[in-house]
Amino acid sequence: MKNKFLLILVIVLIFSVSGCQKYFDINHDPDALEDAPIEMILPAALSAPLDVLGGGGQIIGGFWAQHWTQATGGPQYQGYDSWQVTSSTFDGRGYGALYYNGLKDLEYIKNKAAEDENWNYYLIATATQCYVFQMLVDLYDEIPFSGALKGDTGNPDDFTPVFEKGEDIYDSLIVRIDNALAKDFSVSSNSMEPTADIIFAGDIDKWKAFANTLKLKIYLRKSAKDDVDAEILALQDKTFLMEDASYDIFMGQAGKRNPMYDLLEISQKGNVTISATLMSLLVEDFRTSDDPKTDKRIDYIAFKPAKVPEYHRALFQGNYNNIEYATDIQYLSRPRFEYNDDLYYFTEAECYFLLAEADVRYWHSGNEETFYEQGVTSAFKRFNYLDDKIYVDTLETENIDAIINGYAEFPEDNTDNKQLEMIWQQKWISMANIQGMEAFIEHNRTNYPAHYLVNPQDEDNFSYFGSHAGEFTVAANNVTGDRFPRRLLCPQSEVDGNSNVSAELKAKKVYDPVWWDID
Repeated sequence: MKNKFLLILVIVLIFSVSGCQKYFDINHDPDALEDAPIEMILPAALSAPLDVLGGGGQIIGGFWAQHWTQATGGPQYQGYDSWQVTSSTFDGRGYGALYYNGLKDLEYIKNKAAEDENWNYYLIATATQCYVFQMLVDLYDEIPFSGALKGDTGNPDDFTPVFEKGEDIYDSLIVRIDNALAKDFSVSSNSMEPTADIIFAGDIDKWKAFANTLKLKIYLRKSAKDDVDAEILALQDKTFLMEDASYDIFMGQAGKRNPMYDLLEISQKGNVTISATLMSLLVEDFRTSDDPKTDKRIDYIAFKPAKVPEYHRALFQGNYNNIEYATDIQYLSRPRFEYNDDLYYFTEAECYFLLAEADVRYWHSGNEETFYEQGVTSAFKRFNYLDDKIYVDTLETENIDAIINGYAEFPEDNTDNKQLEMIWQQKWISMANIQGMEAFIEHNRTNYPAHYLVNPQDEDNFSYFGSHAGEFTVAANNVTGDRFPRRLLCPQSEVDGNSNVSAELKAKKVYDPVWWDID
């Protein structure tokens, strides 16, 4: 499968290099090819957001989702781990790259496709662009939206687009998705070059399912603030994505490997360890037993420590100064990556968990347990691949059954939100190492896994920790007065260059919630 994408990879790399030159200008694109064929632009447009969200976004997301924590002896990410971020955090190669390398190319494709009435490309560009805009809203709340991506039209206001409220942008995203889905896909002007679509190889029905799944995600995220009952009920009979929407092109050569593998397996191997928040849920008594009861997924999520390979070891969140427990990464479990791991827009597991939540809360079709178990099964199966991505199906049934019929058994009813909590718990586990940013945002929405009531790093409270496995802890050494991070700060590039950044937006703190985050 990968061989047929080699040419596309070359194109992606070319565009990625050319796109690294002016991160902060979200309107002007001096490197754009005038009237370039959209099938030539599409691979880079689809891969660029994933390179950001699966690169720098995965790092900060992994820490704030409490999948990972900073290892002792490794200074690289102590700022993330102590929740000490600034307006420059995730700016140029994050925020700026999403606008300049991803959204800008998608805008070009969308506009050119509309001119040609090629609604296949129009839907792909619209759905992907809406996905990225939603992520930006969930991280920053107010962002440039309708005034961004215009290019140089001669109007100086093009370079200082107005910041719009996140709630208004959410409403506009639904309108854009519905408009794209309503196009006439039978017209003769429609065409598709399958090799240009690095996600679904030109299968437009899967992109329609992607768009419906994105709508469901948007509505569920709005649901704490807005009444979306009618909108979600109207989605019940739609076709949803039930497979990965991923970028599968990496190989075992320098410059062509998964970015997290390159970073945490090669250049910064000693920096990141698994957080006790995640470890405590998957490995019972991992700090006190040499032979703990184990959820088999942990061996796919984490490598055991090099110096104590008999069992897993983890630090409490932010406890990177605890050299009494572990002097360095050699005594700690660290996140596991393979060079050919995918980058994801959606995983199959996430799609099923979205459907399970919708069924519990809105549809009441009786399929909520089936959706949930499909989500757990999909999450487990993702870890059971050989290097050539051939599925190994010899031991999975007993391991999956041990989860579904064990600690993660689906409750008979939703009393005290127990069904929802189990859905959210398993979704959070499924995102370890691959969807850290999404896991962080979802935790802000659901507040699940729950938060500790005491500081587990106090040895007097250690027994409390044992009975509250998998709950979020206040990060040791945090600089926020024990307030959990809820957002990123308005980027410094906008503060410096855009007069439309309000004083209120400049004053936001990392613990201030975005518009839908009301708890």
